[in-house]
Amino acid sequence: MSTPLSLFISYAHEDEAALQKLGKHLSSLQRERLITGWYDRQIAAGADWEREIKDNLLKADIILLLISADFTGSEYCVSIEAALAVDRWKSNQARLIPVILRAVDWKTLPLGNGTSVMSLGLLNALPKDGLPVRKWADEDEAFENIATGLRLVINEIYERRERAALDVAADPVAAADTPRPAAAPPPPAAAPVIRDAVHIALDKLAPFLESDSITWFIGPRASSVPADAQSRTCHIARSLLAELELVDREWERLLPPVDVAGSYYAAKNGITRLVTEVTRFMTDPAAPLPAVHRDIATLVGLQALLAQENDRRALRRTTRSPQIIVSTSLDLMMERALLAAGLPFTRLVQYHGEPKLEVAEFKTVVRLGDGKVGLQSPDGRSPGLMATAHTADLNELDLLLGAVTPRIETVQDSSGSHTNNQNPLASLSLKELATPILYKVRGSVDVPDSCAVSTEQYLEFCLNMASYFVPTQIGAIVQQTPAVFLGYSYLDPDFRLVYYTFLRALTEMRKDDRKLYSVQLSPDREPGDNYRRMEIPIWEDLKESGPRRAKITTIESEPESFVERFIARVDPTGARREKLAEPSAEATVRG
Repeated sequence: MSTPLSLFISYAHEDEAALQKLGKHLSSLQRERLITGWYDRQIAAGADWEREIKDNLLKADIILLLISADFTGSEYCVSIEAALAVDRWKSNQARLIPVILRAVDWKTLPLGNGTSVMSLGLLNALPKDGLPVRKWADEDEAFENIATGLRLVINEIYERRERAALDVAADPVAAADTPRPAAAPPPPAAAPVIRDAVHIALDKLAPFLESDSITWFIGPRASSVPADAQSRTCHIARSLLAELELVDREWERLLPPVDVAGSYYAAKNGITRLVTEVTRFMTDPAAPLPAVHRDIATLVGLQALLAQENDRRALRRTTRSPQIIVSTSLDLMMERALLAAGLPFTRLVQYHGEPKLEVAEFKTVVRLGDGKVGLQSPDGRSPGLMATAHTADLNELDLLLGAVTPRIETVQDSSGSHTNNQNPLASLSLKELATPILYKVRGSVDVPDSCAVSTEQYLEFCLNMASYFVPTQIGAIVQQTPAVFLGYSYLDPDFRLVYYTFLRALTEMRKDDRKLYSVQLSPDREPGDNYRRMEIPIWEDLKESGPRRAKITTIESEPESFVERFIARVDPTGARREKLAEPSAEATVRG
């Protein structure tokens, strides 16, 4: 039996009737042993009530603030209970959820102490859209909406703990060295089976992994990184602006996206220095290979195994769409992850300012065992290996990536002159390339002059796309296969650029069973992201109206958790993953 989550409810005593009604709607969660609820009426007579409140707050997994004029007017509720709740939320020890009972000016209410003060409006509130319970035509529907929202939060917490338990089982030594919050309860023995949005999406997607392919879009927030990690886009924007002395390096207020910060930086220092500076951030050798990139590579390998098994059963080779992975110009981890997994692949880098394409084929990647991969001679005549690398060493992986000489594709007219009205990708035979195909749609920071970083370069990219860009065969694949966007915000420049320039028309023609999913955390779950804070007050509207026209289903989940559950769905015993880890049959090392 799983350990129930601890729920603490902070409220003004004037709202006790609403508290009791909410408790009735949460009773099914308690009967399922998903939560145990606590509020101050449970303090025994004669007990130290302040100590009881603090102790229960410090061990709570979820904290509800029942917001009304009486709550905001209570010094104890705001300055003591809510302040301590904010500290636990900021340290990722508890989820903090405002529940709006009655109309009151709550969004600008400051909570916290000292440097931890924040506005209550930064949090995603219940019921839906923060509409006060009293304003619902039927209050029972409002409380039902609160219970449903709370159930989703509970499931996310169980997912995270289940993943932590799996990490401990996989590497108990590393897990023992990892500091954990003292107040955090132990992970449950097993998460309850809840048919949530992730489960439903995987029901739709899993069959395509065997019969066709899935197109992956890897966004800037696909991987969970520390709030101070220099690879975070908000950190890059802050650092660029800090060098211009427009903000300080500890700036914690709202920040513009990287392209806007880049435009300011380029105005003073030039485009070349801007790209050099951004490249420095993204090629940090101390940064580990993110789990979500490793897991996408694992899924790609599993797809190849499933396709082989399916072909053997059918006694014929099934025609499938080439596997496409689209990543941003700032992401250099996906190519490293594919190489570390020992998977052959092709990298296509689209230049932002001209119809030019860099093609790098890694056809001869082999797994060598003992945590190493290598590249064999592409012509097959040279004995042994061209180069090898340890899969955990990013410097060695980069050297291995550099061992392949890319070619540049352009389009020429009948006179042999370069033409600017056609994408060279249109004449490239994708079926002859090693798959998966990693498509860097607006350049890559490690390829000179290819990358769009500033707003001006973004606009130039859009202008060129209008005349030559949309490659028919890429469009056909995206139209015919399910697609998953990992770690994109709907307001991200990357997402808007890709969607409005060549995805929008394609999504309108998609078949109903070819689903589009966007997997992302709600903005209040990313307190360290100074850009996404702007989305918090409009999140419910954004996720409903923004993707509706694109037929995109929003899944509020950590991308890492989503991909891990996908892997567990298609390889529940781990047998296929063991096969993927075996040395390649082609691997030969000669003296």
